[in-house]
Amino acid sequence: MNRLLAKKMKLGTEFGALLPGHLTQVRDVAKIFVNTPDLLNHTGLGADELSYFRKSIQLVSILHDLGKANPYFQGMLSQEGRRITQPIRHEVVSDWILRKHEGIYRAVLKWIDLPNHENSIHDWKFVSLRVAILGHHLKFPGSDHGQGEEITIQTDHNDFKNSLRLLEELTGEEIKNFSVPPLIADYRWLDKNVKKDFRHSLVQSGLGEELSNEKGKYASLLRTFLLSMDSLGSVASETEEDWQHYRSVIQESIQGSDLTKTLKKMIDLRLEGRTPDPEINDFQIRVGKSEASVTIVEAGCGSGKTISSYLWAEKRNAKNFFLAYPTTATATQGYLDYGLLAPEASKLLHSRSTVDMELLANGEEENDEDTAAAMNAMDRIQKPFVLCTVDTILGVVQNYRSSAILFPKLLNGVAVFDEVHSYDDSLFQHLLEFLDAVSIPTLVMSASLQAHRKKEILNLLEKRGRSVQWIKGPEAYERRIRYRIRMREQLDEEVIWSALREGRKVLVIANQIKAARGYYEMLKEKAEKMGIEAKWFLYHARFEYQDRVERQQEIVSHFREGGAVCAVTTQIAEMSFDISADLLISEISDFPSIIQRLGRLNRYAKEGDPVKEAYFFKPKEVYPYTSEEITQAEEVLLELKDQDISQMDLAVQLNHLEGRKLQSSIVFAWQSLLSAKADQSLREPGYSIDCLRELHYEPRQRQPWSTLQKYLIPMPGNGIPPGLRKVRSAYLIPEEKIDYTKEKGGRWKDE
Repeated sequence: MNRLLAKKMKLGTEFGALLPGHLTQVRDVAKIFVNTPDLLNHTGLGADELSYFRKSIQLVSILHDLGKANPYFQGMLSQEGRRITQPIRHEVVSDWILRKHEGIYRAVLKWIDLPNHENSIHDWKFVSLRVAILGHHLKFPGSDHGQGEEITIQTDHNDFKNSLRLLEELTGEEIKNFSVPPLIADYRWLDKNVKKDFRHSLVQSGLGEELSNEKGKYASLLRTFLLSMDSLGSVASETEEDWQHYRSVIQESIQGSDLTKTLKKMIDLRLEGRTPDPEINDFQIRVGKSEASVTIVEAGCGSGKTISSYLWAEKRNAKNFFLAYPTTATATQGYLDYGLLAPEASKLLHSRSTVDMELLANGEEENDEDTAAAMNAMDRIQKPFVLCTVDTILGVVQNYRSSAILFPKLLNGVAVFDEVHSYDDSLFQHLLEFLDAVSIPTLVMSASLQAHRKKEILNLLEKRGRSVQWIKGPEAYERRIRYRIRMREQLDEEVIWSALREGRKVLVIANQIKAARGYYEMLKEKAEKMGIEAKWFLYHARFEYQDRVERQQEIVSHFREGGAVCAVTTQIAEMSFDISADLLISEISDFPSIIQRLGRLNRYAKEGDPVKEAYFFKPKEVYPYTSEEITQAEEVLLELKDQDISQMDLAVQLNHLEGRKLQSSIVFAWQSLLSAKADQSLREPGYSIDCLRELHYEPRQRQPWSTLQKYLIPMPGNGIPPGLRKVRSAYLIPEEKIDYTKEKGGRWKDE
């Protein structure tokens, strides 16, 4: 087949796989972004920059993959592709063509209002194009694989010429065909002619190697938009008519839809059968009426914050609504509680959500997670109501491919960040970076915030000139006496037996999975010997994903029904876990986590209802907290000991505590213009890795990743057996290395 390919050719995907077809598709996505009202206005760019940004988006949509017109890339995609390596990545070749093809160079300069002068190559508008093209696969500068090969550009090929017709249509300039000097796949040649040249141009243009001004932000955003366009434009369309169908889907998804009826339906269904609380209703209405650019809600557990966020989105006439939770477990629970009320408009997005739309691969993917994100592009954008993990949104500042794909859709919507009090310092700094860069209507919700975090948010918003409204929760509700704090030296079993004999609901929370499992086994065994009838559940992160979702729903269901129940959990119970316990037994953690744990106790208390008891005791090991955090929390609890307290009492105590400061500065990947790598974590370092039990894996059956994701288990990385194989991002675990049951979850055999 004498055609230029942009993607691997598959049966029935000819148009989208060919270079002119792929560039047509990406160009069409660019047009959608440019023509969607208000979308680009929320980038925070000035009016002059926006004018050029619209032009640049369309330019890079056509220019970014021209470098695929070389024999090595084409050979890699052919049937013999496995035997051919690419000595220079195609985005480097595309950058070379932009600079060395005289016809393209002249047309580009004229389109962005630059003179055909030798100094124009260092103008910030031109260099921004290079930032986007070189960085759109997040691999540049990468490593060199060449052995001195000469890379010729197939400029005489009809498919290359047809690709240039797209540029002619855009710019209105006739582009004559010119030959392009070959590239040399030698590290010294590449260093001089590409890497050093690019670095020099960044400096000469005033952009700098790191984002330090508004023009640097322009270049970084252009790279993010190209990443999204390239992914969405990689739909495996068979014909041009077939692509028009997908194009309509993308356009409708980015533009969103009127969510007023959907949000009202979800609110009505969620409140169905509940007795209205006038004060909570008034609080929710106040949130809904906020017209500030950023609305910050500080209200305790059970005060109706989620409903208030729907009212807020309804009043903002949201077209796309993103509700971000701290973890996959909380996002899943949010979807089960709210998203399923309107499944036609809702989408659950996080690292375990299913993948069901295949896109074309270009053969260069080195990171399986990046490949999966690109393959998931169309599926990710199709619903206007998105419940997700906070990583889905904030990942854009670390150049996460999956986040970049959604970014233009987000810019045409509103965002809600829930449970912000649970963010570690790193995640909180990423939220600040996002608020600094993106001006979409934003709602930040928290049970309570430390004084220094409040100050950081307000100072940032004042600096950016963004209006802000801070709304406190319903005062009488927050002052309602709910808890009585008790202190013990160790786990008090007798209060558990007493509660279960009375048919009450008991929640036991440990700081580590090992401790939770130990308490569960010990308590359940003793209860059975004593003839105490109760439902018993162990709940933590190390279950296969589908089992974890099922376990969470079981606990919620049994806590809402009659009869004695005891759930032994870890910190996983602290957020978006809609249960109300009659008795809380907990190891001492840091104080913000203690507030969250108390939020599961006496959650639906009415005025005049009796208080319920919470027993705290010191853990045997401080991890995952620090000794200082445990000591600090213990001192506060001793102050509150044997007192009847409210959520407001807890908030007052939190405001008196100083937060832990970051030990080192955070590097935000999207601020780097020289290197486009997505290798920074949003969160503070953890020790979990994704694992897959071998019994679920059938290599001969080509199982979809979406199927395997259901069985992933986060396991501690410090105990992983050596020499394990990987499937995508997960380690394959032989059964003799892991102890797993549906009742207790997983642990290493030698743990």
